[in-house]
Amino acid sequence: MESKSSDKISRRKFLKASAIVVAAAGGADAMAASAPQTPAAEKTDAVIKAGVSSSNRVKGYAGEGDWLGTPPVIPDADISKTLEVDVLVLGGGHAGVLAALGASDNGAKVAVIEKQAEKVFDGYWGRVGEDIGHVNSKWLIGRGYGPYDTGEITAEFVKRAAGRCNPDIIRLFVENSGAMFDRMIEVYEGYKDLRKKNDSAVEIKSGSMGGGMGGGMGGGAPGAAAGGMGGGASGGGAPGGGGGGMGGDASGGGAPGGADGGMGGGAPGGASGGMGGDASGGGAPAAMGAAMGSATSSATKTYDYSNVISPDMLINQVQKGVKPKDYPIKLGGYKTWPCNAQFMGPTLRQPASPFVSVLRWFEKYHVQKTKDQGADWYYETTAVVLIQNPNGDVTGAIVKDKSNNYIKFNAKKGVVVATGDFIGNPDMCWALLNESQEWAERSGTTKAQFASTGARNGQGHKMVCWAGGMIEPSPRGYMGLGGGASGPWGEGPMLQLNANARRFCNEAAAPLVGQAVLRQPKGNLCVVTDKKFMKSVEVAGLEHGGPNYGRPVYYEDMEEDMKKVLGTGAKGGLVRGCTVAERQQGTVYGANTLEELAGYLGYTGDLVKTFVESINHYNKLCKAGVDSDYGKDTKAMIPIDEAPFYGCKGRSMSSMRPSMVTVSGIMTDTKLRPLTKSGQVINGLFVCGNTLGGRYGLGYSTPFAGNNIGMAMTHGWLAGRFASGLMDKA
Repeated sequence: MESKSSDKISRRKFLKASAIVVAAAGGADAMAASAPQTPAAEKTDAVIKAGVSSSNRVKGYAGEGDWLGTPPVIPDADISKTLEVDVLVLGGGHAGVLAALGASDNGAKVAVIEKQAEKVFDGYWGRVGEDIGHVNSKWLIGRGYGPYDTGEITAEFVKRAAGRCNPDIIRLFVENSGAMFDRMIEVYEGYKDLRKKNDSAVEIKSGSMGGGMGGGMGGGAPGAAAGGMGGGASGGGAPGGGGGGMGGDASGGGAPGGADGGMGGGAPGGASGGMGGDASGGGAPAAMGAAMGSATSSATKTYDYSNVISPDMLINQVQKGVKPKDYPIKLGGYKTWPCNAQFMGPTLRQPASPFVSVLRWFEKYHVQKTKDQGADWYYETTAVVLIQNPNGDVTGAIVKDKSNNYIKFNAKKGVVVATGDFIGNPDMCWALLNESQEWAERSGTTKAQFASTGARNGQGHKMVCWAGGMIEPSPRGYMGLGGGASGPWGEGPMLQLNANARRFCNEAAAPLVGQAVLRQPKGNLCVVTDKKFMKSVEVAGLEHGGPNYGRPVYYEDMEEDMKKVLGTGAKGGLVRGCTVAERQQGTVYGANTLEELAGYLGYTGDLVKTFVESINHYNKLCKAGVDSDYGKDTKAMIPIDEAPFYGCKGRSMSSMRPSMVTVSGIMTDTKLRPLTKSGQVINGLFVCGNTLGGRYGLGYSTPFAGNNIGMAMTHGWLAGRFASGLMDKA
């Protein structure tokens, strides 16, 4: 979710904290039969040779430093007890929950290892998120959306990754996500009585996160006010939160203690990092953070969350005026679909703090289902190292409980690693996020500033690498959405101007704008529109954080607030957003002349003249019906020629810092089993969530919103099924 308001509000930016637990094992003898056997010598060699090469880097990776190290050795005498299971799942976040469900559905005896305390998952920063991206579920088709062509959707993901993904991993998600979501609905509906008992009167303290949000988002230095982001138990946040909660992982449960860098950095180019505001990431102006921090009172309200799949709480993102049969929306050379389930919660007419997504009231019943099917959950327990037999097959894992006792798990059928990403490991981020690291270092950012130590520290990646696996090659990305300036309408094709008051890209090509911003001079960015702003809003695609007509009243609120902007002068007016559940408001400036608007947006002297000239030139292209400069779609070429004129501010810092989660992981086969550097399967081991590679290539992208959580859940569900023996039934 990127979150962005006046400079872009998109949920994933706040979101995503991931359960992290680390590595485990399982020897899947039955499923290994059809897989090529990996020679023990190669497996052993991979472990022995892991570490720093003579050039101060891990062999096979370009980045500097020993981020991998060597696997710990735990003597048998230190093992306090040994437990036997069929399937061992490492990580109890989105991916881990579904892995446990998939395996226990098949009758497997399951154990789940989870690093965080169980009570963390009662708060927002546990399994954080809002929407489950998926395709062709009964629920979507029942709403009229689908069935859609899964091949076309797979091709779009591959295109957005510039081919630097595994098409079969994408296809596995697209083709199975509907069945996964159908199973989730089935499980949830089976707990009607328990839901009524537990969730009919849920108390939410609406202002408990307000102050921290304002300071943390308003443009402070890295780490400023980050502690306020975590909230407390009363605010739905993880106890002892911290900015790191924001950097959580869609595939894991959320861990406080990630980096405030999860908030900073933002999309490539920084300016879209409306939530960030750190020196290297750009970010929204402080006014936005202040508004967000003070928008709500501290009143406690009671809600009925006993049916969070009711039509008033669960929607899918759509665009106004587009019929279900007319999707995908085609804009800027890219396609988007209305393929998600957004757990928006109650309709709130004002900005929401704390965040109101009701996903956790849905997902907790899937945890309960795994327990009812015999799964054991081990909280505050951390996986340490995988166990392998002489052939290199994974047969178990050693974990450490909260009392520092080592426990050995033998897994008869398989181990699923769902431990999230490595956003909280500065060494891994600096060494593996090569493109971001180069941009950051060139702008003066040091390794210490680039990322902060947090709970999601890449331990799962390292454990799989110690077992012989490989992280996918560079480029490796993170969840930085969009780029440039934006407004309460979110991602869209409105005109953007740089610090020189000049246009610089095709604004309709949403996945490319961030890279264009990176290459602009440092300083102001702005988005400019006029009285016809809704025409641009209604042309926009369904990028994550884009306009969302799934809840029409939010469009109405935005239009109502826009009527009040003119006359607010240099202060600007606050306008409620129309994008995601974590509803925020952004600052919009209004003026009767372009010259006046230029001043409000930070342009002075000769730049005011350039500002007007750039818009006049753009208007000529619009009237000609052809964007001969950058090739923007004719339908998005809407002239800026009717007062009042509107604009929103942003900043370009020509730098990148990792935010939210990293999305690069382990290379696998189509059964989600890790591969060695020579392409051999590591038997007994499965990977899913943000520990899994082959999904995004250059970085997170959204043919439909929520696809990171959707992939985590779908690949997790399949990994559990595969590990439990259903190898041929995807």
